[in-house]
Amino acid sequence: MSARDSLALAEALRSIGYLIELDEVRRAQVMVAPGGISVDTTFEAGTRVYTWGDVADASEAQRRLRGRPTPPGRSRDPGLLTRWPVLLRLIGELLDARGVRDCVIQVAIAAPDAPQAIEMVVTTEGRVVLVPEDVTLHLLRVGARPHRPDEQGARFLGQPPAWQFWRRRSPTEGPGPER
Repeated sequence: MSARDSLALAEALRSIGYLIELDEVRRAQVMVAPGGISVDTTFEAGTRVYTWGDVADASEAQRRLRGRPTPPGRSRDPGLLTRWPVLLRLIGELLDARGVRDCVIQVAIAAPDAPQAIEMVVTTEGRVVLVPEDVTLHLLRVGARPHRPDEQGARFLGQPPAWQFWRRRSPTEGPGPER
């Protein structure tokens, strides 16, 4: 099995996201091809080319580091599209679901003051296959999933289930948080 076949595109793009993050840039063009992934960020950084073996090695190294505490200044909130690994992983999940392997991703991460306002277009063979709205909808679907199997019903971004609003209270309880 080749290194490319052993990685989901979501994992490969997340790994590339960590590498882009080191450049501290907001915009990049990521090209996914049979030979590997190339990243063009800025004139200073130039174009970097990673073989699928390089990407698999980076992914394995990052997998070993994931259990460690989050460094100061970094959020674990997957809804913040201000981080390259988060945004590229979401794009990769959508591309995996659509069976897209080779593509060009032109993207700008969100600014800290607008954490979900991304600029993005993904093309393959000259056709647009993803736009920012696709990522936003996917993020909403991912956020609506229960985090644990014992949770009943989907919760949206940590909110209590809607049915709790209709729960009856005794007149002596008065208004207040659910018990």
